[in-house]
Amino acid sequence: MDKKKIISTTMLAVVAINSTVKAQQAGSIQLADKTSVLQEILDNTVDNKKVFGVSFSVKHKGEVWSGSAGDMENEQPFFIASTTKLFTTAIILHLVSENKLTLEDKIGRYLDDDAMQGLHLYKGIDYSNEITVRNLLAHTSGLPDYFEDKGTNGKSLEEDLFSGNDQFWTFEQAIERSKKIHPLFAPSTKNKAHYSDANFQLLGRIIENITDKSYSENCRELIFEPLNLSKTYLYNDINDIRPKAMYYKNNVLKIPKAMTSFGADGGIVSTSQELLMFVEAFFTGKLFPKSYIEELQVWNPIFPPIKSGVGIHQFKLPAILGMPELIGHSGLSGALAYYDPKNDLYIAGTVNQISYPSTSFTVATKLIQATVSKRKEQKIKSFSAIGIGATYSSIEDNAGKPKAGLSLGLYKEYNIFKPVSFTAEILYNQKGERSNDPLQNIRLHYIDFPLMLKLNLWNDKIGIASGLSTNVLLGSNKAKNTFQRVEYSVPFAVNYVLTDFLQVSLRYNMGISNIAKNDYPDQKLKNNWLGISLLLVKP
Repeated sequence: MDKKKIISTTMLAVVAINSTVKAQQAGSIQLADKTSVLQEILDNTVDNKKVFGVSFSVKHKGEVWSGSAGDMENEQPFFIASTTKLFTTAIILHLVSENKLTLEDKIGRYLDDDAMQGLHLYKGIDYSNEITVRNLLAHTSGLPDYFEDKGTNGKSLEEDLFSGNDQFWTFEQAIERSKKIHPLFAPSTKNKAHYSDANFQLLGRIIENITDKSYSENCRELIFEPLNLSKTYLYNDINDIRPKAMYYKNNVLKIPKAMTSFGADGGIVSTSQELLMFVEAFFTGKLFPKSYIEELQVWNPIFPPIKSGVGIHQFKLPAILGMPELIGHSGLSGALAYYDPKNDLYIAGTVNQISYPSTSFTVATKLIQATVSKRKEQKIKSFSAIGIGATYSSIEDNAGKPKAGLSLGLYKEYNIFKPVSFTAEILYNQKGERSNDPLQNIRLHYIDFPLMLKLNLWNDKIGIASGLSTNVLLGSNKAKNTFQRVEYSVPFAVNYVLTDFLQVSLRYNMGISNIAKNDYPDQKLKNNWLGISLLLVKP
């Protein structure tokens, strides 16, 4: 049930600005000392527009912190959606440890003919009997997603549910729906993965056929009871109102029929504390041999920056942003459970919002940063970003034509007081004009240092900024002393928040100083340019 909304990271990596403004140094800071900072992160997440309630738990160096905000409490059960797949993976790996199957086994060995017939017909070839258990875990089977992919009626089951049509379905109906959608590629195609809930529906049935027990019984006997997870269970009763209802945009979404139908691909209920206990057990060898973990880490992109491994996911932003790799799983409900190997940290929780599931990663990122920080509190909130874009420049009092160029940038924003913030940037910009006349054909390379005040509007979705930019000439296509070394301009910028990790910035830069020197004695040349950039944000 993971959503393809998380974010796209096709940007060029440059050196990030990772400094943050913090106060109150402490020699040895414990997690307990950061309670107010961690709680503030949750409190600030709840805006009663996008997010109405959150619950998270963190474990670091043996210490556990749990918090909640809005309409959720610490012990509040919630739907973990596709984070359920981590439980399914644990059971499969447990069966591997008992020599009851291998990851290379063909799935036809464990499924009946009705399930296998016509399961994977791709370009006229039947690959059904070529699919392995590993293919299902790693989403490399090529099977379509019965839930998110569009069916023969042109709509996905997901769209049907969110339009208010709650419904039941069986394993057989889910697989039959999948069979009516075209596969994406042949099983085990190199560097190919397609996220599909059908894969884990099939794994759930394989577990049941091998053990002769229901998926729910397997979860209870192999995971819930050994780990003493008293509030974690497979949702199977439409009258059960214990789990917090999910939100879809600003509406409560009640789909109990669907939630009883997901099973092994998305039907478990848990709390942040118990989900934290489970994810720690998963990565520390309490459910299956710890040596298996390395074998699971074979990554293929599914919806960047999330990659699929073998039964697990990797969330990894560009290293330039200084964020650690997270491995685990997340769900469409806004739930997640991840392990940070670098910092030996576990985190689990939910923002309980279907429409903005990437928000859970923003919250997790902030909680991790605050947890591993060696300082107690951050008095001035800030975030960093890297950007790539294009400029369309002209030179006032020159007879050339506007020229397109490249723009690369580092961005830092400090929240002074709502709704005003201060921004500082370092930008590489290509400027100039093109012309057949050698004198008027000007190519310029600058490092710009804009400082701006920004007004944040519409629930911080839009920012309007202006200030002063000092721009240093790196080089040009002219002789060394043709242009002034430093020029000044007034930038005007409008930023729009696409997701928690991605923004688009549109700006106009008006030159206010003459860049001409020796070769243009009678001309007052000023750089003017229009630019657009995508910003990859580190909260």
